Amino acid sequence: MGKSNNKMKIVMLWRLYPGQITHYKTKYPFYNNLSFNEHRSLIINEHFVWQFDLAILMQEKGLDVELFIVNDKALQLKWAKEHSFNSFNFINWEKQIAFDQVRFHSPNYLYVTSMFDYFGSFFRSAKEFCQKIMVWISAEPPNKLDLGEINYLITSQPDVLSEYHNDFENVIITIPGFSGRINSKIQPIKNNEIVFAGSITRYHNNRLKILSKLAENNIPLSIYSDIKDYSKREHLKAGIGDFIINNSYKRSLYQLKSVFIKSDYDLNVEKIKPYIKKPVFGLDYYQLIANAKIIINIHSDFSGKHADNIRLFEATGMGTLLITDNPSSTNKVFKEDKEVVTFTDYDSLIEKIRNYNNDLCNSIAKNGQRKTLSAYSIDNVYDNLATIFR
Repeated sequence: MGKSNNKMKIVMLWRLYPGQITHYKTKYPFYNNLSFNEHRSLIINEHFVWQFDLAILMQEKGLDVELFIVNDKALQLKWAKEHSFNSFNFINWEKQIAFDQVRFHSPNYLYVTSMFDYFGSFFRSAKEFCQKIMVWISAEPPNKLDLGEINYLITSQPDVLSEYHNDFENVIITIPGFSGRINSKIQPIKNNEIVFAGSITRYHNNRLKILSKLAENNIPLSIYSDIKDYSKREHLKAGIGDFIINNSYKRSLYQLKSVFIKSDYDLNVEKIKPYIKKPVFGLDYYQLIANAKIIINIHSDFSGKHADNIRLFEATGMGTLLITDNPSSTNKVFKEDKEVVTFTDYDSLIEKIRNYNNDLCNSIAKNGQRKTLSAYSIDNVYDNLATIFR
């Protein structure tokens, strides 16, 4: 991305979901014939995550940005080969290549997502080659997290690491942003599909309960998700991990109990399986959203009272009606029943899905789109971060 040595330099380290990597490799089977920069541009232009759009905008604003997708082995090995870097092994290649990328570029700022395994020793080593480290955290952090060397915390949730806020140079609270340039790549073909698209894991129990209730009531729902279906062994592993790593005894007990007795999670997964479709990503995901009649959003268990799920802005940004659960901050983000529709329980969700006709859906969706494009664009995120770069 960046080329000038005279600009302020930012190195961004990011991970994609395995499904996103598989998606682009299937869609673009010629990726192996591309150079590193060509390969990376192909991925960025799929708009898999909003931070890619932030990187593009920062570049346009005059910053020198290098974005590395650290868990994409094919892409990272290209960078290593083109830069004659071979001091890595095929067990620890990810962090070894990522570290050399930081060393090679020696940026003013190292910007890292919620890759908690990079916290601590990696940051301490990387700090020799960068001036400041900034982290984006919107996922639940482990109870024991080494925050050493981090200068800036960026989060969509004021509660995240609130007891340590005074230890950072600055804490920036900003919700994710939507890039209007995605609209220019998508031509909506509206249908009557009612869609949920997102993760379903043991960190999404409320989400799963609600979707299972819709299934029980024969709502014609399409669930695009690579759902996590836990085996007894995985329940055991998760239970031990919760006990040792996260010190979450209640969650650990729940997982260990599920080794012997089917949990509510397992039972609810069985209910929604007939509705599950293969997940889609990138521009295909945005096409799915744009085509749908209704997008359903249900925040993760960790979100609590905060309305910060990126799906809020993806759905409204693409001009589709969003029906979302109702964290207490939702009405501060959108006008209820004018820009989005909210629900408080299963019955209200079912009622609204059944009663909202196409004209009403389209009217609210247009209002929501105007709000997102004006107030929650990727430009707004950049403006919130810009004080760091001045």
